[in-house]
Amino acid sequence: MKKIGYPCQNWTLALTTGHTLRFKNFSKERVLQAVGSNLKHLSEMLTYNLKNNLKFFRISSGFVPFASHPASSNISWFDHFRDEFTEIGHVILNNSIRISMHPDHYVLINSPDEDITQRSINELMYHARLLDAMGLDRTSKMQIHVGG
Repeated sequence: MKKIGYPCQNWTLALTTGHTLRFKNFSKERVLQAVGSNLKHLSEMLTYNLKNNLKFFRISSGFVPFASHPASSNISWFDHFRDEFTEIGHVILNNSIRISMHPDHYVLINSPDEDITQRSINELMYHARLLDAMGLDRTSKMQIHVGG
């Protein structure tokens, strides 16, 4: 059975999973506010999708603003929203919704520059942590760019 869906934004409901902020406005409170909004919108979009037999959704890479940036190392978004992530994960798994993420184009794990490679690994670890926070299994995917 083919699963159709869409990435990141629902134009019908005017919802997105990519609420973010500028780094100059960065604070723990603002990051948590953005994550809370993204969780609320994701839940609403999944409800809409199920009513419309849409069984695929790509979660925005910006779901947790600056998640892989060193400034975020003390923000435990995964603990703060543990119940919300668990609830959304149950909806996804119980309804066989296919979830994916697509880290941005600057993620390049085979870069000859060790700093770029390490930042890329940090970004991929954030994506994995987000999927793990929802308790998702290996049917959830990350699409990444490789090459030069």
